[in-house]
Amino acid sequence: MRSPRPLSSRLGVVATAALLAAGVAGCGSDDDEPTASTGTTAATTAQGGTTTDAGGSTSAGGSGGEAPAGGGAPAQDEEAIRAAIRRGPEAVTQAKTARISLELKNAGINTTGEGVVELTTERYAMKQRLGGTSGQEIENYGEKGKVYVRTGSGGWSVTDNPVGSGDPLAQIRQLEKAKILRVRETAELDGTTCRWFDAEVAVKDVLGNIADPAAKALIEGAPDGAAIPVSSCVDDRGLTYAVDQEFSPAEVFGGAAASLPGTSVTKVRMSDYGEAPAPERPAGIDDAKPISIPGSGGATTN
Repeated sequence: MRSPRPLSSRLGVVATAALLAAGVAGCGSDDDEPTASTGTTAATTAQGGTTTDAGGSTSAGGSGGEAPAGGGAPAQDEEAIRAAIRRGPEAVTQAKTARISLELKNAGINTTGEGVVELTTERYAMKQRLGGTSGQEIENYGEKGKVYVRTGSGGWSVTDNPVGSGDPLAQIRQLEKAKILRVRETAELDGTTCRWFDAEVAVKDVLGNIADPAAKALIEGAPDGAAIPVSSCVDDRGLTYAVDQEFSPAEVFGGAAASLPGTSVTKVRMSDYGEAPAPERPAGIDDAKPISIPGSGGATTN
């Protein structure tokens, strides 16, 4: 039997995949309970309205909807922010697609990524690089609760999404249950004025649906009332243009994360609502091989 990888290594894998759902959440929803999204990773590559094309299989495959009318920043108070979040589903349905850009820093793993997401169907396509622009390239495609991964020109592998459902609305659903701490200044992102606010989300709402043993260990070991800080920039339509998180896993999760190094940072930018192309379904993923679950004694996820 293969020995389980150390918690820090396994968490890096969980965090990278989970960010795909977390970052894709530059949108809103007002139904169902929050699905999980770790937010336990990283930083950004598209700010101030600057966007870049997603490479590989993130073009074609259909088109977006249309940019929702309106915009502007919510008023500088908590109820205005919550009202904007509640308006998000309508704006997301109209837009249909968006671009996502991110950087990850977690458990010693640095990752950058760019891609597109279909906001209403839980599909996304991304290219990520480990270790910055010169690092190893990883292609990701998410669909119907599964994540497909390919390194370089190799074959595809598939796993049940460790976030539990592949739901691209996960992070905003978390924000609906978040405790808003401070409503801040406005910012111009992707040509739109949005307003920043700081909040915190209970650990159980962030990781509660993740099946990975490492995530479960974090939840069980976390102190009562443990929460993860999050900052977000939302416009008056309820569209989210930025989500940032930065915290020490050891401080938030307690003993179970004591060996995790440094600070975990997540920064995600969403752009081109209604203008981005829909993700293209890559060739070959129907023949993808299942990925073993770390620490599960070789069990697979397909």
